[in-house]
Amino acid sequence: MKRIIFFLLFSTLFAKNIPFSVGEKFTYEFRFNIFKAGTASLEITDMDTIDGAPTYKIQFIATTDSWGNFVFPIRDTVSIWIDQNLLATRKIAKNINEGNYHKVTQTHIYTDKGFAISNQDTVFISSAVQDPYSLFYILRTFALRVGDNYHFTTIDGKKLTDIHLELEKKTRIKVVQQWWNCLKVRPFRSDGQALKNLGEMAIWFSDDANKYPVRIKIKLKYGALTLNVLDINSTNAPHH
Repeated sequence: MKRIIFFLLFSTLFAKNIPFSVGEKFTYEFRFNIFKAGTASLEITDMDTIDGAPTYKIQFIATTDSWGNFVFPIRDTVSIWIDQNLLATRKIAKNINEGNYHKVTQTHIYTDKGFAISNQDTVFISSAVQDPYSLFYILRTFALRVGDNYHFTTIDGKKLTDIHLELEKKTRIKVVQQWWNCLKVRPFRSDGQALKNLGEMAIWFSDDANKYPVRIKIKLKYGALTLNVLDINSTNAPHH
């Protein structure tokens, strides 16, 4: 089992193998079952400093369109700051508006001190933690191979979850109007229980040096939510 602590100990290697930079942006359409529900984006917007550590600021925005607004309106903005050396999460700011559900959270993570503060709650941590969005980036720095397994601890508010990620297979998929050679990654909880909202998740990374997350699929209790990449703004973006 490859554990994240091994990679943190050799974090200086990341500097030579990071396939992303400020300005990289993925634009997705997201569908609920067969219906297009809206668009989302995942972007490295800036560099910043958190508690003296240089970080990448990453922003995820999801917005439903007319059909999605009628069924279940979404206006979500999530900003995260990940350490440029360790690629561990340093700070999370979430503004979630989904239907009648509204929540704003601020989480500051102090890995060296062994705790995080989420709004007014203290969460004790024993090592570096990730959030779901930072996982997309740290995985892209690894030499992904079918059969590999990785272990992480994720943080969401005051909740910590131990998860494994399994490199299932190589595959070729059509995303919108484009064909991609991909590596399929499946995350699951270490205790065998379903992920949030009783769902199962899969991520398809492009099978190349950039490892773009071109498709994300979440199976929910009453259907499936799929994000398919529409556009990639990156100096390394390939032509397919």
